[in-house]
Amino acid sequence: MTAEQQPTAGAITAPARPARPCTHWIGTETRHCGATEDVRHYLPGMRCPQHTPAALAGRAEPQPGPGIPAYRQQTTNEARPVTSWRDVNGALYVDLEGIRARYECLLCRTTEGPVYGTEEVAEFATGIRTSHRSRCAAPQESRS
Repeated sequence: MTAEQQPTAGAITAPARPARPCTHWIGTETRHCGATEDVRHYLPGMRCPQHTPAALAGRAEPQPGPGIPAYRQQTTNEARPVTSWRDVNGALYVDLEGIRARYECLLCRTTEGPVYGTEEVAEFATGIRTSHRSRCAAPQESRS
């Protein structure tokens, strides 16, 4: 240890974390791999570079990407960014066949519907947000 690497007097140093071995089972040798260099956690467990899921499938390791592009934002139906879970004040449930729907208001804790039939469901889905807002018992914020 050089003088720069030595801890100063009174400094608290964390104990070194023991290396976790690769847990890939090598059946022909009836043992775990046990390698400790460059081991990372994957869904099947700790794996060395030779036993990652991609390496076992004969593929190259996926490279980390840039993430979500800056021009894409998660938005609600009003095309405004979702800032938190507090922006959600109701849920519209429509079955996969489009013949039944209901609306649950999370502010006043009431349910409207269910309505049945494709035309009724379409009409209900397009107007329930504004029509419920006019009769909701909970105080409404001014949102566009």
